[in-house]
Order: sequence, then structure tokens, then C-alpha cells
Amino acid sequence: MTQIEAIKHYAKDLSVLYAEDDMQTQKAMKSILAAFFKHVYVANDGQEGAELFKNHHPDMVLSDITMPHVNGLEMVRVIRGIDQEIPVMIITAYSDTSYLLDSIFLGIDRYVTKPLNEEEFFKNLLVLLKGIHQKREALAYQKARTQAQINEAALGALKETADIYPSPTFVFDEAKKLMFLNNSASKMFSQEELSSLLEDACVDGFVVKKQGFMESIHEASPAGHKDQKIILKTNGATRIFLLNKAQLRPSEHPLTLFSLTDITRVEYEKQKSQNLSAYLHDVLRQARKEPLAQPTVAPQTSLPKAPPSYEHMRLSAMHAVHKESAQEYIASLSSEVMDELQEMEELEKEMGETFMELEEHFNLSSLHSVARHFQRYGKMIGYLMDFADVAYSLHNLSEFLLGLMSAEFNQQKMLILLQAVSEDLANWRQTIFVNQATNDIHYLDASLLSSCLQIKMDFGEGEAEGEELELF
Repeated sequence: MTQIEAIKHYAKDLSVLYAEDDMQTQKAMKSILAAFFKHVYVANDGQEGAELFKNHHPDMVLSDITMPHVNGLEMVRVIRGIDQEIPVMIITAYSDTSYLLDSIFLGIDRYVTKPLNEEEFFKNLLVLLKGIHQKREALAYQKARTQAQINEAALGALKETADIYPSPTFVFDEAKKLMFLNNSASKMFSQEELSSLLEDACVDGFVVKKQGFMESIHEASPAGHKDQKIILKTNGATRIFLLNKAQLRPSEHPLTLFSLTDITRVEYEKQKSQNLSAYLHDVLRQARKEPLAQPTVAPQTSLPKAPPSYEHMRLSAMHAVHKESAQEYIASLSSEVMDELQEMEELEKEMGETFMELEEHFNLSSLHSVARHFQRYGKMIGYLMDFADVAYSLHNLSEFLLGLMSAEFNQQKMLILLQAVSEDLANWRQTIFVNQATNDIHYLDASLLSSCLQIKMDFGEGEAEGEELELF
């Protein structure tokens, strides 16, 4: 880069104040300066120059010394009172030592004599321009460093606060890049998933897209969060969350915080209530369609069929309103979930051996072993959001069995009921996941739920109603 090119580069965004009383010199110099600087402010004397500086605050000052009213050095003295670091170049025909001493005292940066030597002038001008550029770069670096320290401190405080928060929490920057997640959020993911999440810096890869639910975490808004629900599949489990969003400004760069509230169980209870309501409505509708009995008709020899019990209707309502075939359902599952479910077959073999031991030596130790097998089976089923009711019932059944402190009850009946549950589970797995032979994946839900409920009712000191509510 040549000297002239360098001057143009450094001066293109700068402004300069030029004070000169000689009109011919002023005109020539103004033309030169205008070729380099963005703005050129021209003063005819020191007084006018001082006023221009106060009004426009240029980046550099060029001035003659001898001018009417207020000379150049007096003008610089006024300017130095406003800005002590402004670069100043004096252009004068005088070499008097008194002016030189005054120039040193005022901190004049460059001193060029008339008649002006073009090479010398441009050389000194480039030195001043480089100084301005370097100073600005240093200030920008210091500002960025200070801001980075402030941001780091603010983010550190935010991370500490978020880690105390019990709900899974994610914080994103303006570009929707994940900045950090709290401890509760990290526990949602397996180690492999967590590594992928931190590498991609995006949560949407774990979102299950389903009608009525958000397809991206960033669709949420701070207002109207009651309807902001999202489904995430992490660590083999699929759960429904209520999404809350907040805008944060710990620095000049805004952040967005998302917190999740697990409402999976609430959503299932809501769905079951809706199914039950629809079922009852259908029963009443069918009842209204039945014709009234005519008095001339001979009485029936058998009693009329009793209406279905509440328990029966509730269990019947566990079936999904919209049926889904096993083939459709399996096609929607990930390979990771299917790998987890393959362990069920091995668990069923272990369960069979435990039942043989229980049948041979019925005691609390063997019974608790069966309970733990049910607990493990329920945990595997829990990976499937659609069968959370079955998993929940198995969990409650296992907790009930593990809580038994005595085996003084009808052991044969207990054995038969537990074996029925075990056989139902094996049939359930074979029909849905192996043969894929059913058009309704929930065909056995009511039977399994009813069997679990029956055991608790028959062996739970007769507190059937309270236990039913606890189970479901």
C-alpha cells in the first residue's frame, strides 16, 4: 500500500478542522484534505476554529499559527481544554523558538513549516492518522474485553441460578444456539445424547412431532404459555412438557430461557377422562335408542342384563378412541426403543424361572423377586408414551407386592393372578412387537389394568375404592 493509499484508508471515515487565514493557501489545502477526509471544517481564524471544534468535535486539527483575533496556538489551548488527546499539526512559516516552546507545552504532535514540503506533510499526516487508528483499535479491544468479562460474569451467575432451579432449563442466544442447560435438563439425556446436544447446540432434534403439540422449542412465546406443549423423546422415554419462555438481557446480547414442566401424567389422566366421558356418552346414547317394553309382552324368564359397572366402563375407556395397528405403531418407533424392548423376552424367561421358584416355595422373598421383575418390565414399557398407563399400573403393583410384610393369605389365588398378569404381558409383547398381528395396540390394556387392580383389591384389606384411585 502506497503512502497516499494508506492516508485514504485511515482518513476515509474521519473529520478534520483546518484553520488558515490566507485564502489562497486555505483553498489549496482544503482541496487536498477533502480528497482524504470524510468531513473538512475550515476556519478563517483561531476564534472561528475553536467554535467549529466545540460544535463538531473533529478527529484531527491542522492550523497555521499567525491569524487575526485568536492565533493558532491560543486556539489549540482552548481545544486542549476540551480534548487533551486530539492530534494537532501546526503548519507555519515561522521558526521562532518562542512558538516552538509554546508548541511543546501545548503538546503539539507535529510541526511542519512553510513553504509546505509535500512529502514531509504527507509523512507527518500518515503518522497522526495511524495513531488515531491504533487508539481506536485499542479502545475497541478494551471495550470488547470488558464486555466479554461482564457477559461471562452474567452468564456464570445465570448458570448458578439455573442449576438451583428444579425444572429442566435451556438458555439460547440470539442465533437460537444453545448456550447452556442446567443440571435438571442434562439428566434428561443419555451421555451419547448429551454429547450430540452440546455439539449441535439444538434441542429440536429430540422433539416428537404430533398434531396439537409444538414442533420446535422456539415456537413458544412469553404470553399464552398454557397451551404451549411439546413432546420430547430423550434417554428412551417420551414425555410431554409444558413450555415456559422468558427473555433475558444480562448483557447487550439478549438471551432466551426455556423451562420445562413435565405434564405427562396429567395429560394421560386428562385423555382417560375424555375417553371415559365419550364412552359414557355413547352408552347413554345407545340406551335412548332402545324401545320401551310393551305391557303385552310376556315377562322374561331371566333377569334383565345389569348395566355395566363403573369399574368396567372405566377400564373399557382405556382403549384409544382412534385405533392404531401394531404395524403402524412399530413403524413409528426408533431403533433405540426397539433395542430396549428386545430385552423383554430375556426378562420374561427370568420371570418364568422366578414363578417356578414361587410355585415351589411360596414366601416373601420369592414374591418380592416377582415384584422386582414386574418393576423392571414396567420400566421398559415406560419408554413407550402410549403405554404409560400399563407401565404405571405395573409399577404400583410391584410397589404393593414389595410392601407386603406377610405371606399369610390365599397363596394359590395370588399365584394364579400374578401368572395371569405375566402371561398377558408375554402375549402383549408377542402380538404387538413380534407378530404385529393386531389392529388395535391397546387391545389388552384393560385386561392388564384390571388384573393389577384385582390383585390389590383382593389382597389389600378390602379398601378397593381407595386403592383403585391410587392405582389409576
